[in-house]
Amino acid sequence: MRTIVIPKGRFLDAVKNRLTSNYKALKRFVNKKPVYIYFIYQTMSGTVKEFVVETDYQDSLGKDLDMEYLTKILAVQDKYKR
Repeated sequence: MRTIVIPKGRFLDAVKNRLTSNYKALKRFVNKKPVYIYFIYQTMSGTVKEFVVETDYQDSLGKDLDMEYLTKILAVQDKYKR
């Protein structure tokens, strides 16, 4: 298996975007339940692959995300019921 190198800031932004664009995932994460986030990428040879990240609020990835910000986003989404 090859190592995928992604800068931490970009990866956190991608995870935050995934959470905020998926109501169910955001609600699970804010309610302190584990969330699976799928990423699809293309290799240099053109092959499309995917990888999965399991995270919750207690692991290192979850701690790096701004829980207060995500809670506010969920409250706004609940208010306007998308």
